[in-house]
Amino acid sequence: MNDCIHTSVATVTKLNEDLLCVEYHQDVFVDIAQLAEAREAYLKLMGKKKFYLLTVINHGVTHSLDARKEWLKKKRSSFKLAEAFVINNLPHRMIANFVMRVTPPPHKINYFSNEYRALEWLLKQKRYRN
Repeated sequence: MNDCIHTSVATVTKLNEDLLCVEYHQDVFVDIAQLAEAREAYLKLMGKKKFYLLTVINHGVTHSLDARKEWLKKKRSSFKLAEAFVINNLPHRMIANFVMRVTPPPHKINYFSNEYRALEWLLKQKRYRN
């Protein structure tokens, strides 16, 4: 099985048996169709089992309001044990803080400025779960 799938806006990589990374390319626009591509990649790599997700948002990534609403739906969270976002710019951090205050998703989520700290947090979540 290939452990890496390229979508139109991101690369989805299986890091181990219960950890995926989705890295959005620079300067891409994410709408509902792109979220659906990512979900299909998740299913191909993980099947129906739950997993931890590292989401890397690179510079210039933008998304539609519809995509944000879709991301918040329970069906998008049902397969996630926890999710760590890597966000390096102020506008994305402001959006993330607003979303978390107004409509937090049902799974554990946290935001970081680098991948190392994000992975560290995800592994901590995994240890607490076991």
